[in-house]
Amino acid sequence: MNTRKLALARIVRNSIIGKSRLYFKIRFRQQKRQAEKTIAKFVGEDVSEDRKRQLLTQMREAMVKYHWSFSEFFLYDYVNLTAEERNSFVMEYEKNVFCDKVNDSAVQYIFDDKGETYKRFGMYYGRDLVAIRALHDLTLYNEFVEKHPAFIIKPMVSTLGIGIKK
Repeated sequence: MNTRKLALARIVRNSIIGKSRLYFKIRFRQQKRQAEKTIAKFVGEDVSEDRKRQLLTQMREAMVKYHWSFSEFFLYDYVNLTAEERNSFVMEYEKNVFCDKVNDSAVQYIFDDKGETYKRFGMYYGRDLVAIRALHDLTLYNEFVEKHPAFIIKPMVSTLGIGIKK
């Protein structure tokens, strides 16, 4: 992970917000049903009560100690990471707190929309991207498919792998 990102994540983690573990404990209690739905989505409906209790305990720790969301818990394989590896991620919550502090809200749309981000920073991506927003973009789509017969489709405004199709 980029050293600068790691340093920024630690700043957020050690800030007043990050040290307020009580906030995350209360938040977890309020969102326990959502945590159970996330378990069903990633692990399946037929999880034993013992396994569910174990996962809920680990998810609570991930939320309280590292600010991980329930989806991030499964997407980044929390259970199999060391404490150092868990600390190396900049989670969605921390990203949002940091971005709110340093970004001008007038330009936030650039970072919220993958197409806009690519327009400005595509030279750093190391891959091609085409933004399809309307029927008149069909020509762009056809050209992209000719060049790349295998590709993935992502929603323009989404995170955590939600809505990705191959």
